[in-house]
Amino acid sequence: MTARQIIDKRLGMLQSSKHTLDAEVEFTLRDGERHKLYIQEIPCVWQWDVLSREAAELWAVIEYVAENFTDYLDFSVVSVSSTKGE
Repeated sequence: MTARQIIDKRLGMLQSSKHTLDAEVEFTLRDGERHKLYIQEIPCVWQWDVLSREAAELWAVIEYVAENFTDYLDFSVVSVSSTKGE
């Protein structure tokens, strides 16, 4: 752990970075049909001390789908790609 990380941790500061995600999601609609959808530009903030980057990205996709789509029984995240953090 670097000196900066130790200081940040003691002060309770969270290190974070912003990313933009693209994801392929497979939906099962209420009529039983399955469809894949490619979603672009999903915002993601990764708080380094809270979750792994992979978990933060997956959670961002799940939240985005839950907030923006309604007519499905279930869905699965097939793939996620991310931009370099800011």
